[in-house]
Amino acid sequence: MDINEVTPDILRDIWNFLENEYKYVELYPQIYASIPEKRTPQRRSKNTLLDCFARLRTFFIWYYDNDKTQNKPFEKSFWKNRLMEHFFASHWKKGMKF
Repeated sequence: MDINEVTPDILRDIWNFLENEYKYVELYPQIYASIPEKRTPQRRSKNTLLDCFARLRTFFIWYYDNDKTQNKPFEKSFWKNRLMEHFFASHWKKGMKF
């Protein structure tokens, strides 16, 4: 995959895969049988998915800031809103004030 061709739709597909991978193990056991991974994929929490995507977003920001791409797939409102809403909601529940 070319970094310049990653779109918000591709990010949604990655999110959906990571969120539902534990289901794919049952649907496609032959694929997972050929992978020498010791663990079986388990259901991932929203926090885990958001942490993964925050890291991926950091990667894209670094590439952009270092003139390696002009692509900013996380700047689309869908991702910006999703990440920020979750961040504020999870921290607000913990009693943090902004």
